[in-house]
Amino acid sequence: MRAPGGRAPGDSPVDGEALRMIRQRSLFMARRLGYPVDVSLPLITDRGGLRDKDEVVDRMLALDAVIACASGMPPETALDWVSEIGVTGALSPSEARVLEGRAEDVPAGLLDRMEALWALGWAASLFRALDYSRICGPELAMIFGELDDARDVRALRKRSRLRRHEEILAACDLARCLHRGLEIAARKRMSLPGKVQPNVILERRKALEWLLGEEEWDEVFVGV
Repeated sequence: MRAPGGRAPGDSPVDGEALRMIRQRSLFMARRLGYPVDVSLPLITDRGGLRDKDEVVDRMLALDAVIACASGMPPETALDWVSEIGVTGALSPSEARVLEGRAEDVPAGLLDRMEALWALGWAASLFRALDYSRICGPELAMIFGELDDARDVRALRKRSRLRRHEEILAACDLARCLHRGLEIAARKRMSLPGKVQPNVILERRKALEWLLGEEEWDEVFVGV
């Protein structure tokens, strides 16, 4: 479990020099992907530690349920499923309203959350790459589309293994730099940079910021 202050036992914050090296690589990768960069963007802040693995798996399962609803599954069916596998408490307030049929307006972009699920799946070592030049791959459906009952979920938990803290920090920092590049392009009325739609960057960034932080899912801020 996470210790007080947001750190998992045994973790320590990445030092300043390592953070500067992460940023240099992020800027290099952003330019390579075709995004304008802002060298004055503040360095990512590392408080040390990651979410507990089971908490990450629970968040993935909650996302899987709302994505299923966006794909046509009746909300009551999705709610029955999250109840059966024991993750009802992992639903954010906005997700619970959707699955309980209480949402006046279904949040826009629910299908876009596949990219958040992909980022968390990568962080849990379920996918080999988090390529910001491509959308999520078919492996997403191969893994999350086959979760029928609690036994399948137990197997997923056993298979999941969080990547190194610094590796996840670097992926989040790159997402921040790409997000800033999108804002620069919009401000200068340039063509959209990169090979993917902005929602890919934003959803992945939100997932990684959540993984590294302490905010509840609905409260994660992805401003730059």
